[in-house]
Amino acid sequence: MMRSSKGIAVLALAGAMTIMFCGCGTSTQVAKSSTTIKICTDAPLSGPEGSAGKPMVNGVTLAVNQANANRAIPGYNLVLVPYDDVGASGLSDPTTGANNIRAAIGDALTAGCIGSFTSQVTEAMMPIANQAPLALLSATSTSPELTKPSFGKTGTLRPTGKVTFFRLTATDDEQGPVGADYLYQQLHLHKAYVIDDTTTYGKELADAFATEWQKDGGTVVGQVGLDTSTINFLPALTAAAALKPDVLYYGGTAATGGTQLRQQMAQVPGLKNTTFAGGDALLSQDFAKTVGPAGFGSIITVASVNPFVLPSARSFLQAFQQAFPNPNDIAPYSASAYDATNVLIQAIKQALATGAKNPAGSSDATGAQAFRQAVINQIVQTNYDGVTGHIAFDSNGDLTSGVISIYKLDQKGFDFVTQVNV
Repeated sequence: MMRSSKGIAVLALAGAMTIMFCGCGTSTQVAKSSTTIKICTDAPLSGPEGSAGKPMVNGVTLAVNQANANRAIPGYNLVLVPYDDVGASGLSDPTTGANNIRAAIGDALTAGCIGSFTSQVTEAMMPIANQAPLALLSATSTSPELTKPSFGKTGTLRPTGKVTFFRLTATDDEQGPVGADYLYQQLHLHKAYVIDDTTTYGKELADAFATEWQKDGGTVVGQVGLDTSTINFLPALTAAAALKPDVLYYGGTAATGGTQLRQQMAQVPGLKNTTFAGGDALLSQDFAKTVGPAGFGSIITVASVNPFVLPSARSFLQAFQQAFPNPNDIAPYSASAYDATNVLIQAIKQALATGAKNPAGSSDATGAQAFRQAVINQIVQTNYDGVTGHIAFDSNGDLTSGVISIYKLDQKGFDFVTQVNV
């Protein structure tokens, strides 16, 4: 059937109006922000260090789940993306961590990352995240090189010259000395033999301990570095025994030799009654279980508060134990990881409230750059009361006030002794 000329004219006009009003195919169309915001973590989740990394990620998981349940950021859903940084060696690997943060940056919806768990991996991630920029908040990385210009690495770790890494722990140049002071001044030990695993964390911690030990008046009768491939510690321990130390201090992790070292001490007659001590990376249920009664009396420092003695952490502990009932699910840094995540969530919320726009999707690189910088700008201004106490950052991204906790291993496990403000 043929149409009349009047009908054709009406259709043509309607089509023109449709094109004019919908703006189809024109550059005036504005992409809508995604309602998904991602938070990533980087930690060892497998291998011998997995038992240390998982409790940190559990703290992040709890914070994200609570934020979604409480609609902390109305209209948005937070998604946790956990990265495992264990490499071919079976341990936390800097190259794997660097690849993880590149993957996180490649997803425009990632607003920030909690990690990494170890200082060595964090060091590999920092310059990459700094250039993106993407906020890193760590609840466990304690190397002073990461933040303090006097250690000579911040120029490399901050290629943009801006601070994008923040941490919720004290540092090893504080942790090592607190351990030394306690052992010398409170336990009245005077001769120390020092071993480290040659990693960034282990050597810095051991060196800080040795320096303070000598300042206190103690004697370092020997100091040696044994890399993470070391399995047989007996030659070093035999040499140490000949020097009759009162304490053997280890800078390293349980997985990189601390557990085997403490076990093998029991095989050297001259060290059976020697106190064993070290830093936070030794405090794990696996270490306590494996060394058994031979390890009783070990003194371990942790560069954070003990949440179990804080009134402010009671509701956190109840919620955590309900979500993760296994005793191995929690560790001293779980609370700090929880706080770090909430600091990031609050920064995201404030960035949105002040006009920043979440990217349109995972490939919106331009939108990601602007939003991530807005989040960093809010983290810099953090003034937050968390379960571990008041949180604010100095100009280097460190806490304005930190705490070192001291624990002693006995038949009940790691028994809290005291804490020191630093």
